[in-house]
Formats: sequence, structure tokens, C-alpha cells
Amino acid sequence: DIRKLFTVIGDAANLRTPPRDWESISRNLQQVCGLRLGKPQYSSSGWIFPSSQKARDVMIEALFRCSETRMCGTGLNFLWDPVYFREFENKIRNGRLTAKICLGNRNSPLVHQRINDEPQLHTSVTSWLDLIDYLVKLQKNLAEPDRLQVRLFNHYPTYAILIFDDEYFFYPYTYQELGNFSPCLYWKGKDESASD
Repeated sequence: DIRKLFTVIGDAANLRTPPRDWESISRNLQQVCGLRLGKPQYSSSGWIFPSSQKARDVMIEALFRCSETRMCGTGLNFLWDPVYFREFENKIRNGRLTAKICLGNRNSPLVHQRINDEPQLHTSVTSWLDLIDYLVKLQKNLAEPDRLQVRLFNHYPTYAILIFDDEYFFYPYTYQELGNFSPCLYWKGKDESASD
């Protein structure tokens, strides 16, 4: 409310806050200025992490909470971590998660070019290929195979996006740099006025 604002200003200027009907002043100010209470239109909660590596704890918490995920990235090394993958697999097998995964096709010349443009591979391409094989096997062995969709893309990748229900993680693949070291944008929810 407005009293908090005046208190902060007063404290900074070494002044005392006068006794007033602050609720009435706040209502009148909102009415005169046309302000609405609540979350501003076209806004959502968001953060910027210095890198996708720094966002890992928030990603795993989102995976633990979610019932639906969509992930798209060249190799999705998020799933190379045994703890994360085990949680992902258990939730899929137990019917608590639906997932759509899209990975880079290692046989695509454009995906191959992107890999060659990177300064180094932090883990082997074998991990990425093993992940694709394992996801396909997992899908075939599910009681409800539609719970997991695995697709490959052939274009030159420029970003990764991981979505856990209404939590979004996005990080670009800058030229000649691994996505792991790019800033990671995170936001949760969407404006209620936005249509699906």
C-alpha cells in the first residue's frame, strides 16, 4: 500500500510517517490514476540466470512438480544427468507425466554443422545418441506409449526450450559457444488475458 512507500521514503530521509487513513488515500489515488490492484496485464514471474547450468536446480524442481513437459534442444543434456533422467522416467512409467521431446538429428548436415561450430563438447556425442535410443526404447515399452513422444529435427539449432507445465526455460545457442554457458530466461505462468 501507499503507506509502505511513504515509510520507505521517510526512513531514507530520516522523517517520520504521519498518522493518516492510508487505505483511503491508496483507494483515492488508485481511482484518480486509474490503477488496478493485482498483477499487471501482460506480465508473468520471470528471472534471468547467468547460464542454463545455473538454472538446473529450478529445472529439476519444476520437473518434480509438473505433469506435462515439452523439451526441445540439440542434445538436451539436462536429461543426461542420471538423477534428472530417473525422475523423468519414473514419472512417465507411473503415469504422472506426459512428455514431448525433440532432439537434433545427428545425421542432419545442419545439426552436424552446429556441433562442428561449437568450441568443445562437454560430454561425448555418444551420450546424446544413447539418450535418443533410450527414449525410443522407453516409449515402446510404456503401457501408454502416447505419454512420451520423441521427435528429431534437422534444422540448424539456435536455442533450447524446456517447458514444465507453465514454467518455461529458454536459452540461446550463440555462435561458437555451448548453450550451457548462455543466459537462461525463465518465466512462469501467462497473462490471463492471453488466449491459447
